[in-house]
Order: sequence, then C-alpha cells, then structure tokens
Amino acid sequence: MLENSKLVGIGKEIVAKLKGSPLAIRVIGSYLYSKKSEKDWLSFKENELDTIMQQKNEIQSILKISFNHLSSSLKQCFTYCALFLKDFEIDKDDLIKQWMGEGFIQPHNKKAMEDVGDEYFKELLGRSFFQDISKNQLGEIMKFKMHDFMHDLACFVGENDYVFATDDTKFIDKRTRHLSISPFISKTRWEVIKESLIAAKNLRTLNYACHNYDGDEIEIDFSNHLRLRTLNLIFSTHVPKCIGKMKHLRYINFTRCYFDFLPKVVTKLYHLETLIFRECFKLRELPSDITNLINLRHLGINSLIEGLSYMPKGMGSMTTLQTLNLFILGENEGGELSELNGLINLRGSLSIQQLQFCKPIGIESAKHLEEKSGIQKLKLYWYHLERKYEIDDEDEKVLECLKPHPNLQKIVINGYGGVKLCNWFSFDYIVNLVIIDLFNCNKLQQLPRFDQFPFLKHLKLQYLPNVEFIDNNDSVSSSLTTFFPSLEKLRIFRLPKLKEWWKRKLIDQTIPQHRRLESLNISGVSLQVFELVMEMATTNIIVGSQDSSSSTTSISLSFLSIEDIDFEFLQFHDLFSNMTHLKSLWIINCKNIKMSSSLDAVTWKGLGSLRELMLSSIPDLEYLPKSLQCVTTLQSLQIYNCPNLVSIESIRHLTTSLSVLEIHGCPNITFYPHEMSQLASLAITFQNRGWSDVRGRFLFA
Repeated sequence: MLENSKLVGIGKEIVAKLKGSPLAIRVIGSYLYSKKSEKDWLSFKENELDTIMQQKNEIQSILKISFNHLSSSLKQCFTYCALFLKDFEIDKDDLIKQWMGEGFIQPHNKKAMEDVGDEYFKELLGRSFFQDISKNQLGEIMKFKMHDFMHDLACFVGENDYVFATDDTKFIDKRTRHLSISPFISKTRWEVIKESLIAAKNLRTLNYACHNYDGDEIEIDFSNHLRLRTLNLIFSTHVPKCIGKMKHLRYINFTRCYFDFLPKVVTKLYHLETLIFRECFKLRELPSDITNLINLRHLGINSLIEGLSYMPKGMGSMTTLQTLNLFILGENEGGELSELNGLINLRGSLSIQQLQFCKPIGIESAKHLEEKSGIQKLKLYWYHLERKYEIDDEDEKVLECLKPHPNLQKIVINGYGGVKLCNWFSFDYIVNLVIIDLFNCNKLQQLPRFDQFPFLKHLKLQYLPNVEFIDNNDSVSSSLTTFFPSLEKLRIFRLPKLKEWWKRKLIDQTIPQHRRLESLNISGVSLQVFELVMEMATTNIIVGSQDSSSSTTSISLSFLSIEDIDFEFLQFHDLFSNMTHLKSLWIINCKNIKMSSSLDAVTWKGLGSLRELMLSSIPDLEYLPKSLQCVTTLQSLQIYNCPNLVSIESIRHLTTSLSVLEIHGCPNITFYPHEMSQLASLAITFQNRGWSDVRGRFLFA
C-alpha cells in the first residue's frame, strides 16, 4: 500500500509535466503500467521525461518513448499505418492480412497467424497507438482510427521507407519499400513522382487507384515492380499484364475494378495468401484453376457482385482457406455443396447463395457445417422466382443438412420455401445466437421459440406473408424472466397475416415485457398486433384488470419506427407518454393518422428525450401538432411527401434546440416561422426540384 501511494504521487507529477495532454497521458500510462517498482517510475520521470520536455516537439518525443519500447514486429505493424490517410477508418482484419503478407507477424505457440495478428492489434490499441474503434452487432472490432499525432509519428519513423504520395511529395527514391498513392493527387504532380518511382525497384507494397478523384488516369509500369508482396488496386479496368511474374505477392485486393475475368496466370501465384474482390460488379467467374493457390487463406468476395453465378469445382481441396465469405451454387455447373466438407478451417462469415440449385437427394446425412466451429455468421439464400416444387419439403431437407456448429452467433435466412424451420433451429442447440434475420420466406408458417434464446439481441422478421403467430406453442412460459432476456432490437416488417403473438390466448396473465428493447421497427401489421407489440415494448399490462395504469413502468426504448399502420396518437397516448428514453421517432406511410388532438400534449410532453422526428408520406397531415413545441429536446425534424401540409407554425418555439430541418415534397406549405432563419441546417424542396438552402430566399412570417 505504501509503494502504491508513492506511485500515485509520482504519477501525478508526471501528469503535471505532460501539461494535461490526454493522448500523452494515455500513452505514458500504458507504458508505465508494466513497470511496477517505484525505482522504474522515478527513473522515467527524472531521466527520460525531463530530457523529452526540453525538446522542440514534446508530444512526438513523448509518443516515441512508447514506440521505442515496442517489439520489432509491433514497430513494423504500427509504422505500416503511415500508408493510410489521416483520420481514415482502417479495417482491422484487412490490416492484419496485410501485416501477414509483409511478414511482420511471427508464429507463436502454434497459433493461427490471424490470431497472433489480432493480439498485435490489441496490444497497439491498449497502448493508445490506435483509437476510436467501431464494432459490429456481435461486438467485434471492425474498424479504428489513429490520432493525428500518432499518424505523424508513423510517418516520422517510416521516413522514406513508407511513403504516402500527395501533391506535397517531392520524390520517391530507392529506399522506398511501401507506397500509397493518394486519390487526391494531381495529374501534374504524379507525372513528376512517376519518374522518381523508377528508382524504387524494391517496392514491396503498392496501394494504387488507377484514376484520381478528378478522373485523371494514374499509370504505373508494373514490370518495374515485380517484388511486390501487397497490392491494393482500385478503379482498374484490367489486371496488370505482368501480374503472373509477381511471384512474391501474398496479398491482392481488387476494389471497384471493372474486369469480367481474372487471368489464369493469377493461379500461379503460389505464395498468395489473400485474394479480395470488393465491389467488382462485372466479375463473372473465378479461374477454374484457383485450386492451385495452395497457400490461399482468405478468399473475400463482396456479396454485391451479381454476375458471379457459381464457384469452381474442386474448391473443397483448398484446406488452408480460413475465409470464404461467399459460396454460390450453380444451376448446371460449378462446385456442389459437398465442396464445403473439406474446408475444415473456415471461420468468420459464410454466405451460401442459390440454394434452390442444391440437390437434396443423398445429402440428409451430410455434415457440411456442423464441425466448423469457427463460423460465427451464416447467411443462407434461395432465389426461387417462379420455380415450382416437385417436393414440398425440398428446402426443408436442404436446410436440415446445413446444421451449423453451436458456436454460431448470427443467422440470416432469405427466400426459404419451407413451411417450418428445421429441428436444429432451436434455443437448446444454437444457444449462442445473437442475431436472427428471416426474410422473404413465402411459405413459412411455424417459427421457433425466439423468446427462449438467452443471448438473442437482434430479431428481424421481414416479408413473411403466411406467418399467423410468432409463438405457435400451446402454452405460454410462466417465467417472465426468460422472455427475450437479452433482446435489444426488434423489426417486424410486412407480416400481413399476423394475428397475435401467441397462438394460445392469454387469460388473466401478465403480458411479458421486452425489458431491454432499445429499437422497435414495426410495419405492415394489423392495428391489433401493433397495439400488442407496443404494450410489450413499453408497459406491463395485466390482462383483464380494470386498472392497468398502476403497472406501467419507464422503458429503455430509444428508437421507434412505425410504418403502414393507421393509428391515432390519442389511442396510444399512455404508451407514448411513457417513452421517456425515446430519442428517434419515425412515422411513415400512416395514411389516416390523427395528430391534432388537444389531448396530444400529454403524449408529446412524455417524450422528454426525443432528438429526431421524421414524418413521411402522411397525406392527411395539414398541421404539425401544436403540442410539438413541448418537445424542447428536438434537434432534427424531417418531413417528406406530405402534400397537404400547410403550416409548420408549431416549431416556432423549437429553434433554440432544433438544428436540422428538412422538408421535401410538401408543396402547399404557406407559413414559415421567421425563427427558421436561425437554424444551422435548413433544406426545403418541392416536387421535381433539387435540394436548396432556403435561408434568405423566403419571406418568413
């Protein structure tokens, strides 16, 4: 305890010398975290820190202390980030693949190189070299940024070895190993730099857009750079002719490239570990000899590529593959579903498309996915169009053979033609599911017990025209604590036959509540279903009780979207007034909605946290509710396609909070409060006209 108190005192003295710089404090703090003795802390304060504070660039010198104590591999990984623009959002997994391609990641304890790279990233993040992380729905870190000072440090230590070519770049010399060419570079500056690029014969990395943002062509003679290990190619209409001679390539990323086929010579790049196609819309097929890439670990194909109609045969032999995010079944050609059996190391996300071409005969006992514990996200797509079934349960047999490993966290099923889902789709098998998305399943009638999935956070039910009940069970769980214990987002969209939540009627029972629900999107259901879902999302109601108001509780709902439902605010004012945490409210295509009752004041006053209101396609709306002026927290108001709206007078008293007002397709508005001129962002358009800033162009009342 005594030594800890002494360390606290030394720490305060260090913080004072750092002059309150948050970044410097974080970096030095993470560096000293591994130093446990008072002697180490004092030595740093009296020696290294004092020396640094006397230098001209104090911040960079402070940051360089932490950099100097990194391992050589971490130094390389950090410095590599000098190849990105300042404030650029960097894709974490993509960066790790590039680190691997450059040879920066060292094997450790038989771990996969990707896992070692992830540890490198976490260490650099923990030491504040990286920041501003963004996560996906599963809580995985997807992207991050670097502080400007950290980016300056990466450029400083990278010197001529790492170059990000801009209009300020004077030349490139033989020391340059890693090069990014800014898409903002001018044609004239590039012509100067291109001449000096001839000397960079040992270039290992090239990030290159074939056209700048002005449309000028940026040409490179690739034959002079055959030692490349990493190639990011953007906006290209063709693959470099000499790519077959780039024998050292480990990583290739084609982004928004416009070629139909990949040359066969690419399949002779035997050291290639990563091959990515991102938004290459014209790509029609992969080389039949792609199986020759015996070291390929990651084959990334953006699902927006619509021309690709099948996968080559024999891909099941590519046992080193860890990423295959898209597998397409062909109608009469290409590899079959059984190819997945051999891909034992797959991890991450897998999307299987055109499952209507899968032949269910003989596949009932197949285990295509069950043993792949690394797959966390699974997307299954059928595209039936006008196809007629010879066997009614054909899709059900196919789905049954796609039983995943219990580690699965996300599943998307689109276009499925079965009446019911298969046996493995239950909370006692895929217990770890966090996201369920069922879309466009036209024959589906029976749904599993979604409420019993313990970790389910996001549930989307969209375009299910034959579903009558979300819960088809004959009994209702008596334990309210097990009813959607983790659900945060619920989307019910276009379920026209939906009658009730439960098949069995609730008699003198408490309607279970979505206690953790933060986002509710409901569209295209009956008023009865809408009322029930709203009650479940906002209150506990005792069915059969004459006084239900005593059981109402404050809820955590922050986003609510209501679409294609005709309702009156007055009818639900008890529910709306209880939404004290609601921040965004969207009301779309509710044709007969009534919003002008004098009793609406109770409703709007209850929305004490509302920041955003969107009203769209409400033909009967003539005036905004007067009580809207009670919502003093409103920051954004968007009104679209309300042709009979004539006045927005009620926002007069909201200009102190309102910063954004957008009105589109409301040609009959005749009254604009003068106070609108104070808004930070104002845009009003009428039919067949573009957006325009109207400040100063209208006479305000």
